[in-house]
Amino acid sequence: RRLSLAQLSSVQRSALAVNWSRRHCCRLVGYEQPSGSTDRAHQHRSLSRRGGAAHVCTSVDGSTQHTGWLSRRGCRLIQWMLAVFALALPGPASGGTLSASGNAMLSRLATAVQSCNAGAHTAQAALPFVVGDRAIGLVLPKVADQLRRFGDVYSVSESSVRLLAGGDSVAARSQAIMATLETMRDDESVPMLRGWRSETWPMKRSFFDAPEVLIERAAVPMFGCAAYGCFVNGLVAGDRIWIARRSRTKQTYPGLLDLLAAGGLAHGEKPRDNVLKECQEEASIPRELAALARPAGYVAYTSVDESGWGIKRDTLFVYDLVLPETFVPVPSDGEVESFELMQICDVIRSLADRPEIWKPNVRIVLCDMFVRLGHLTPDQDGYLELVSNLRMHGGR
Repeated sequence: RRLSLAQLSSVQRSALAVNWSRRHCCRLVGYEQPSGSTDRAHQHRSLSRRGGAAHVCTSVDGSTQHTGWLSRRGCRLIQWMLAVFALALPGPASGGTLSASGNAMLSRLATAVQSCNAGAHTAQAALPFVVGDRAIGLVLPKVADQLRRFGDVYSVSESSVRLLAGGDSVAARSQAIMATLETMRDDESVPMLRGWRSETWPMKRSFFDAPEVLIERAAVPMFGCAAYGCFVNGLVAGDRIWIARRSRTKQTYPGLLDLLAAGGLAHGEKPRDNVLKECQEEASIPRELAALARPAGYVAYTSVDESGWGIKRDTLFVYDLVLPETFVPVPSDGEVESFELMQICDVIRSLADRPEIWKPNVRIVLCDMFVRLGHLTPDQDGYLELVSNLRMHGGR
C-alpha cells in the first residue's frame, strides 16, 4: 500500500528512518579491490577490528567492489539523527491540516457542527405526534395550528397531536394524511410543501421498525419523524477527497458544496443499495467500483428545516470509498454541477472559515471523517465538544 510520511505516526516514521539507515548508511564511501585479489577476508577482519562494516560484491569483470564502510559509531549517529528528523515531521493531526492556530480552527469547526443541531432546543417546545399508542414524531406549534383544520384526521391538544383516521391500517392512515397534505400544498399554507417530490417516505420510530404511515418525502420534517440517509466520502490516496457542487437549480441548498454521493433512504430501501444507486446516478461510478465502499459508522443531528416549519431528526450512514487516482467522477442526474478533487487540509480550512458555503449536514459528515482519520485529535482544545455533537438526537 502506498503511504505518505504524513499518514504515518511519529513512532512509525522514526522506526522507518532507523530501518532505512541500517540498510543504507554503510554505503557512503566506495573503493575497489583489484581483480583476482583474495584478501577479502583480511579486509573484513580489519574493518571489524576498527568497529566498522562493509558491503562486498563482485562486478561483471570479476573485480571485487566494496561499496564502502562506516564505523558503527557513525552508523548509530546517523540513525539517531534520522529518527529525530522523522519525529519532527508533521503527522496526520498537523500534516498541513491544523497549524499552531489549530485549536481556534477546531473551535470554529465545533461551531459549524453545533449549528446543525439547533433544532434540539426548538424540539423541546414541539408536541409529540402520536400514531396508535406510540409517539413517532414532533410537531411545531404553527404546524399544529394548521392540522387543527382537519378535525376528522387529527386531534390537537396542548400536550400532543394524535392521528385519528385510519385505525390500525397503514394504508388507510397514509391515505388520510396524504389528503390533508395535498390540501395544504394546494392552498400554500405550509411553505415546506412547495418542495413536493412525489416520493414515498416511511414514518417510523426507529430504522428497523415497520412504518406506521407512508407520506410524501417533503412533509417528513413537518411531523418531526426520524429520517435516514447515506453519505459517501470519495477518498484518494488518503489525503484528498472529491467535493461536489450542487446544481444551482436544486430545490434544496442550490450551489452549495457537497460530498461525492448521498441520498435519503426511501421506503424499503437498504443502505447498501442506496450507496450503489447514488454513486451511479450522481457521480457515474461503476457498480463494481462503488461496491468497494465500506461502512464507517453514522452521524445524527436534530435541526430546523430550512423553511422553519419542521424538525429534521436525521441519521446518516457514512461510507468511505477509496478511488483510484485515475478515476474522475462525472455528474449524471443533474443534481451535481461539478466535482473537484481537494486536499483534506484545504477542506478543513474551508469548513472552518466559510461553513456557509457547505451543505449543513455535510459539515457533520466531514468532521466525523476528520476525527476518524486522525486529522483532529484529543490533544486539541474543543475536541470533545465537537465529537459530542456528531451523534445527537433532540426532542423526545
